[in-house]
Amino acid sequence: MLTTLNESQLAGGSRLRVYRFVTPGECPSRFIEYQIWSMGFERWRETALDHHYWRLYYRDHLANDVSSSVVDYLYFAEVDGVLCSRLWFAYSRRSGLGNFGNVFTEPAYRRRGLMKALLYPCVEDFMSSDALMLCCGAGAGHAAREYCRAGFEQIYGGEPGTGGSMSLHRPDLGRFLDYASSRFAGDSISLVRAGEAGDQFDVDKFLYYIPEMLHHPGDHRAFAGMRIQDYRFVWQEVLNGNGVVVVAENELGAIVGYAYVLRAFTGNGYLLDFRLHPSYVADGSRLLLGALSRFREVTGSSNPVRAYVMSCDAYKVELSDSVFDCETVLKDAEIAGGKPVDVMVFKSRD
Repeated sequence: MLTTLNESQLAGGSRLRVYRFVTPGECPSRFIEYQIWSMGFERWRETALDHHYWRLYYRDHLANDVSSSVVDYLYFAEVDGVLCSRLWFAYSRRSGLGNFGNVFTEPAYRRRGLMKALLYPCVEDFMSSDALMLCCGAGAGHAAREYCRAGFEQIYGGEPGTGGSMSLHRPDLGRFLDYASSRFAGDSISLVRAGEAGDQFDVDKFLYYIPEMLHHPGDHRAFAGMRIQDYRFVWQEVLNGNGVVVVAENELGAIVGYAYVLRAFTGNGYLLDFRLHPSYVADGSRLLLGALSRFREVTGSSNPVRAYVMSCDAYKVELSDSVFDCETVLKDAEIAGGKPVDVMVFKSRD
């Protein structure tokens, strides 16, 4: 539903109108078009693939063509009839965990208070929603300081405005690190299930921002897998019919990892890769076997599945070796211009 939140006059006489759109519902085309074309407007050659997958995300969600597992809130500023600023948050209906971000103001309209005009209604709506916590990344500067004033916390401390990993949470939830510690108590996987759209917030933000994952020394991707940066990328490829993704939950229902099988971007092979909280590695074979089983079930394919694992990633080597056969070792492979590294190639046994 689209709602006009505010109409006012800016300094200089321009007319400001603030809109909010909440999914599900039919969004007017001009808002869809603005949200999509403005992604990467200033940095169109930087992180181009990231912007592409965000455009796919918004095209699905604003076209009302998405799983009911996600609720999106989008905010737009219009000055004298021209859409010129936006921000967004969304959360999983299952967990209440979400993401805040994709904040942008057209260069010609900056320093006029537009971000602030969107930010505070956004925070108010979050507090009255079913969401529990939003996570985001922010660079140092004015935006990070304004986020702190609006109620965000810098997860790893520092002077307000230094940015980094940030969160906004319900007052009764406690600080990010305390809540995360309570959610990831234990070391066993209780459920492996098919992934869904809303899981991206649990995985790409909440799980990724905890110390054990943010500073994980052995969690790399090699070759074709390097194109897949996070769960959001995987999910879009799943929607494209290119594979499957599963998530692992602990006994509290917190997602502790995910694994995917996707069609390789070159050739006809299939690639498996995964991320897993280090406390759950001993039970991690369940995650990989779940991904393989889901792949066979959904696709009916009997093609072999391969995992490409850098030899320095001890936990990935251990888990891959428990489920796959090591087919070969590529010695001193060049990985994206980095130092040569040995890459172990594992092949599915089924």
